[in-house]
Amino acid sequence: DILGEVAFSREFRAMDKLTEWAENTEEDGALAAVSDPMLEALVISLKSSLLRIFFAAIGYPWLDTYVNPKSRNASRLLNAAVDDVIAQARAKERTNGGKQEAENGRRRSSIDGKKSLLELLLKAKDEEATSKNNERLSDTELRDETKTFMVAGHETTSTWCYWVLFSMAKYPEVQQKVYDEIVRYAPDPNQPIHLKQVEQMEYFNAMLKEVLRLTPPVGSTMRYTTKEETFGGYRIPKNTRMVLPFHLLHRHPKYWKHPTEFRPERWLGTKNDDSISEPTHRFAFTPFSAGGRNCIGQNFATVEVKLILAPILRQFTVRVAPSLRDTEFTFTTFITMKSKPALKIVVSRRENETR
Repeated sequence: DILGEVAFSREFRAMDKLTEWAENTEEDGALAAVSDPMLEALVISLKSSLLRIFFAAIGYPWLDTYVNPKSRNASRLLNAAVDDVIAQARAKERTNGGKQEAENGRRRSSIDGKKSLLELLLKAKDEEATSKNNERLSDTELRDETKTFMVAGHETTSTWCYWVLFSMAKYPEVQQKVYDEIVRYAPDPNQPIHLKQVEQMEYFNAMLKEVLRLTPPVGSTMRYTTKEETFGGYRIPKNTRMVLPFHLLHRHPKYWKHPTEFRPERWLGTKNDDSISEPTHRFAFTPFSAGGRNCIGQNFATVEVKLILAPILRQFTVRVAPSLRDTEFTFTTFITMKSKPALKIVVSRRENETR
């Protein structure tokens, strides 16, 4: 819902069917909460398969849409849904300067007078265009950018929230410290928590960093060498595809003390203490990648996660479901990292919190 408004000036209304989603125990239960064709196509297209994983691993992810009918259909649905959104946005731009509301009242031209990312893209100029051919982005380019917003802005942020709740349920003593700090800076349960308050919560922010360290939403990425390189005595030819495993880098004992332990305190200490406040290499902590091609939306995602989770952790406690209390969790990854087996938590309202 947040992504829909900020990126597309569109109300996905994913929360409209929250009860139906919560009561659905089927594997595809997420679709029960979907009331928008664009969002439904996204949910289907993000489903992993062995073929998708295989083709992605060998560097040809596009092959999946050719040999897998389900992926081909999901890709077709997503492209059609995105094209429809772009067409509607273009129509709004031409109609009344983009201020006309759509017939069903679900799409708006702006939020509090601010342009959405899609509306800004519609007016963007092609950066590579020459001065004589300074054209706007094509519909194909807009479609690709829009799908990037959807995948990167939805799946990764929700996965970060997922792992925070996982960690709070697994480490109740950390959860209590986080709660104590939240109520110290935002004591009134009837008032919203503002970003200025959250930014003062040192332990809360340290906890979020520690979650990113141990369980980065995107566990790895790929890069190609632009020239021949030598790493650790190994010659790497030009144009070699390399996998950068963030989840392993974040646990490397060369760069981290107690690398496998969940210690938010490590981000609060000094380099002279046992917790160590910073990694010993500037690229040892890269949950959003690094360099010129790092995650362009990392600041937005960070603000989003803080403002979503602080009120939740102030109002509720979370604990691992009794059936999973003695379970040794591992993780699996396709686009994002998820626990294996899937986490089930018990959510309880705190006694001193009002509705």
